[in-house]
Amino acid sequence: MVNRDGLAIQKELTMNLVATTQTITEVEKANYEFDQSVAENNDYRYQLSGQINEIDHLMRMLNCEIYQQDATRSKVEYVAEKEKEMQRRKDVDEQKLVQAIVSDVQTQLRSLNQQVEVLNTAEEE
Repeated sequence: MVNRDGLAIQKELTMNLVATTQTITEVEKANYEFDQSVAENNDYRYQLSGQINEIDHLMRMLNCEIYQQDATRSKVEYVAEKEKEMQRRKDVDEQKLVQAIVSDVQTQLRSLNQQVEVLNTAEEE
């Protein structure tokens, strides 16, 4: 009877040991899967962090390009305005010159007409 009770206890302990081993194995498997999941998440977060840093860098470069284009556009607008102003001055100066030439030609024409009249009058006399 003692032997039978000892065997029953031994069998029960063996079953408990097997159950405990299985539980530990399942927990270790779950821990391993959890560790893998955490590692994958860390890798993913690291990749996202790298992409975010790259996007930030590209945004800074884009802002710099925008600033440079704005500056270039401002310079082009300034040069275009100065060219228009110079063209207006040139047009005004040319108009004044044309008016002066027309006035001079009219004066010379009047003078020639007067000389023709003087000559015609002298011939008639």
